[in-house]
Amino acid sequence: MSIPCKILAGRAEKEGPVIWYESNTQNKTDKAVAAFNRSYPKVKVQHFRITGGNVMAGRIIQETQADGKTSDMATPGVSKTWQLGGWQMLQNLD
Repeated sequence: MSIPCKILAGRAEKEGPVIWYESNTQNKTDKAVAAFNRSYPKVKVQHFRITGGNVMAGRIIQETQADGKTSDMATPGVSKTWQLGGWQMLQNLD
């Protein structure tokens, strides 16, 4: 079941920053966040730079298995995304 982005954005406005794991530098992710905020200006995004898809996916798996806070969104690459999907750690978006 997919959750529409507008519903997720409404939740994020109330719950506080969306955590984004991404390997790009802050200046590059700032541009992406600025573009996102044109559509969703009230959603705060907090970027954590994590280099390497293996490290990023491993961190997400460990945090999830420990029942801890993990990223709300991540861009680890297609092979690691596939693995996270196999572990049922992804949410379908509309």
